[in-house]
Order: sequence, then C-alpha cells, then structure tokens
Amino acid sequence: MNIENNDSMVASLLRMFKNIYYSCRRFIIIALHRNNRTVDAIIDIRNGEIKLSGTIYASVGYDHKIVYPKDAFLVTEKFKYTSPELMKEGMCGGDEAIVEYTLEPRKRGLFRVYEKRYFRGKLENRILHRYLVV
Repeated sequence: MNIENNDSMVASLLRMFKNIYYSCRRFIIIALHRNNRTVDAIIDIRNGEIKLSGTIYASVGYDHKIVYPKDAFLVTEKFKYTSPELMKEGMCGGDEAIVEYTLEPRKRGLFRVYEKRYFRGKLENRILHRYLVV
C-alpha cells in the first residue's frame, strides 16, 4: 500500500479522529486522538518524532517498556532519577526514575507501538499507540 501520495486515505483517517490537535513544535503530530487505552496519530516522517515516558521503580517493582517494530523506528532511551541525591547517599527508595523513549520514524506506514507497565513482573496496564507515518 502506497500512502506517500494517497491524500484521500489521509483525509479519511483525519475524519475518523474525534479530537484533532495541531502542533508546531519539533514533535510534529498532524492529528491526535486519545482515549484510555488507544492513541492514534498521524506523523510527518521528515521531522516528526514520538516521545513516550514512564516510571521505573526497581526496588518497589514498577517497570515500563515499549514494544515497537524494530525496522520502523529508531529508538533512544534516557533515564533520569527523580532523587539522585538519595542514590548518592545510599538511602532506600532512591532508585525511582523516569524513562523517556524517543521514536524517530524510519519508513512510511501504519505501525503499532505498545506501552506496557508492570508491577512486580505482572502486566498492570497496556496502551496501544497506532501511528500513521506519512
């Protein structure tokens, strides 16, 4: 399916979204619809990027992962501890961190990315992100 020059398909997808938001920042999303379990977005391949984030708290048992098509996105992960001073002092509970994933699209198409949140090894929540890269 060639979606590079298929304006009618993009227009019909835009009509499907109930809430449309426009953004002018580097994180370019042409359209966005979000409910509790699904995120739909149309992204420009030239300068669009997707940012997802979650909390990791290893000593308590919280974990956050994403599952994505490896050939469709280049992914970078950044970890930032919320209380780095507690880590230095060796205190308990200082290992809470925010992980930020940046997904850069590498090809056009319709892709599914799953955001999974775990508590003590059990899946607690799963959010489906559907991205149409044009």
